[in-house]
Amino acid sequence: DSAAAGLLLSQAWTGQMPQGTRISTITTTNHNNNSLAPPPYPAMSIEDGYPIRLPAIIAQPDDHMKLNSAQCVFRQQIEVYEASHDDCTIHTRGRNKRILPGQIGIRCRHCSHLAILQRQKGSNYFPNSINGLYQASLNMNVTHLRYGLCTEMPDTVKIQFALSLAAAKHQSAGGKTFWLETARRLGLVDTEDHGIRFRRNIPPDAKVVETREVPPYRRSKNCSSE
Repeated sequence: DSAAAGLLLSQAWTGQMPQGTRISTITTTNHNNNSLAPPPYPAMSIEDGYPIRLPAIIAQPDDHMKLNSAQCVFRQQIEVYEASHDDCTIHTRGRNKRILPGQIGIRCRHCSHLAILQRQKGSNYFPNSINGLYQASLNMNVTHLRYGLCTEMPDTVKIQFALSLAAAKHQSAGGKTFWLETARRLGLVDTEDHGIRFRRNIPPDAKVVETREVPPYRRSKNCSSE
């Protein structure tokens, strides 16, 4: 149940999870009837290899070859999407630059059906460039996902989080280079004055700029969250 899932998450982060714990030994009831299978990958165009449309989850089929188990799990819970009118109205507060319609952000896929103000803290972020997707996703993981703060996340996923976190303590985390590659696979590009954009929906007056990997000592900033 929810209490058991929450306990496992707590034990995972404090290093107190019983050794040898397996998903098969835990019984849970999930009102959404979801399984531990990852969400479906987006339909890709056979012409250019990019998603036909957004939203699309960040997770990629080869995540397990590049990233540790914890990153693999939380990438399955995050999707990139194009800002709506509500996003532009609500997420503008506290930002140096306002959110524009169609600008790319990330959100928790479990609570995206709720009205923005009904979602828990950290459910949405709008990084200024695709280099910032990595840090924005980590922020969402910390504030919204890993402690089960999201009210719509199934218990089975909470348990999967807990077990992956325990395993990840003995694995390397993986670098930002693969996150940048992921953004490009999803058809995301940086623009000069219109934020991150999906290449199928770039405003006519937007200037696309080349994105290079940011050195490790520089952190992403000005990411708007809910």
